[in-house]
Amino acid sequence: MIQKNKKFAEVGETSNMSSVPLWVLTDAVATTYDSTISADTEIELDADTAMVSITVLEAPVFLKAKTATAGTAVSSSNFSRLLSIGQHDFFLQEDITHLSFIEESAGAKIAVSEFKY
Repeated sequence: MIQKNKKFAEVGETSNMSSVPLWVLTDAVATTYDSTISADTEIELDADTAMVSITVLEAPVFLKAKTATAGTAVSSSNFSRLLSIGQHDFFLQEDITHLSFIEESAGAKIAVSEFKY
């Protein structure tokens, strides 16, 4: 069963009936790689971005989703998610325009790919 809606991801079922997101392999709208996120690092998302794929390398990072560039910086006491090492995929609310990152411990790196529907 595949469900498609503007506000929700497409979801399919594997042979063992567990849900799995479906991706259409396409070029990213924008990409960012940052190996120096010791301070608040902000990415302004492309206007067409509906989903992001964030790969965290070396050490966990704090992520803050923002509706504008202004506001409180991301920190260990002000964040939306703590991302572990690995790949994380998110569909974005329509009002999210910026993502801010800061490393949880020294040496963290991120790669962010932005995709549209």
